[in-house]
Amino acid sequence: MLLFVGDLIDVKTGDYNSLVFRSEKYDFGLGEVVPCSQSIGITEETMKFLDSYKKSIGQKVTIAVNAIVTKNKTVYFMSQSDILAIDKKQ
Repeated sequence: MLLFVGDLIDVKTGDYNSLVFRSEKYDFGLGEVVPCSQSIGITEETMKFLDSYKKSIGQKVTIAVNAIVTKNKTVYFMSQSDILAIDKKQ
């Protein structure tokens, strides 16, 4: 299990339930770090925390996740807990 820390910007529900975080990645074409989003799938076991996730939108939070690596080396993160910590913005 890993801990993911980031600014939660949205909670998406529907066919694929996910938490959306503000993030950054290195863009090889530009040769610099650029803004992006990072999605973490919400598992069936953690759907019970949906209200807590929605209340935490706009805050920097910590959540436990599992990383799943596919054969083509894509990494997916899946939620494993409720919000563990909130760093309230001033």
